[in-house]
Amino acid sequence: MCGALTGGILALNVVFGRSSSEESVEENYIAVQSLMNKFKNEFGTTNCQELLDCDLGSKEGQQTFNENNLHLKCREYTGKVTQLAREIINNAKKP
Repeated sequence: MCGALTGGILALNVVFGRSSSEESVEENYIAVQSLMNKFKNEFGTTNCQELLDCDLGSKEGQQTFNENNLHLKCREYTGKVTQLAREIINNAKKP
């Protein structure tokens, strides 16, 4: 999974996660699913390797990442995840 998306999910868990096992997980699950669906609709996938068209777990993939300045794509994904997560949080907080 895209690391930026994973970070967004963690942020949503901080906001919507439960403090005890008696609390419902529903709001958190809805928020996370919403983020994942919006990201996938925007970029076509949530898979890092598919987003970057290289395998960061290999030397060749690392070389492709560096040679093609793919960090710029990661920056785009991070920015979009931040925007989407903020929207989800703000919309949930409205009365």
